[in-house]
Amino acid sequence: MGFIGVWDIHDDGDMPPRAVIKGDNTFLVHPAGVAINPKSGEVYATDSVRNGLFTFLVPSLFPEAAKPRSNIAVAANQGKR
Repeated sequence: MGFIGVWDIHDDGDMPPRAVIKGDNTFLVHPAGVAINPKSGEVYATDSVRNGLFTFLVPSLFPEAAKPRSNIAVAANQGKR
């Protein structure tokens, strides 16, 4: 089974991943590509065996996405719709 590993850009050498997305519940067999949306805390992965696109919600990987927004910021964004 395949997995998605997360390393810091400054990690050097034989470092274990800081986070891993894997397991039967992910349906990943052979991840072929990964994209991220740090603002929403999402990780997108394609799988070459399953021929699919998978989305994982992991805001803990993105410190900015995990921070609660203030009521002022929420009110300001609601007016932009």
